[in-house]
Amino acid sequence: MQYPEWKKFSATLELADTPRTLTWLVSAKNTHAAQWLRARMQQWDRTGQWTVFSKKWATDVAFDVYLDQEVPDCHS
Repeated sequence: MQYPEWKKFSATLELADTPRTLTWLVSAKNTHAAQWLRARMQQWDRTGQWTVFSKKWATDVAFDVYLDQEVPDCHS
């Protein structure tokens, strides 16, 4: 919420500390992919990648909000 674009944002967003479950569906036969995904998720936990993803998401949404507020709709 540090970006000025968020000041006019009126939608309700979930709290950051709300527990979430990320689920990947992999065929039971594809053990290599399942092992790779498991290792990648653990790596992301260790390196703080989820925080990076969250900050990027907030930046992207702030930009979209800015466009919705400031740029005239060219389709009107």
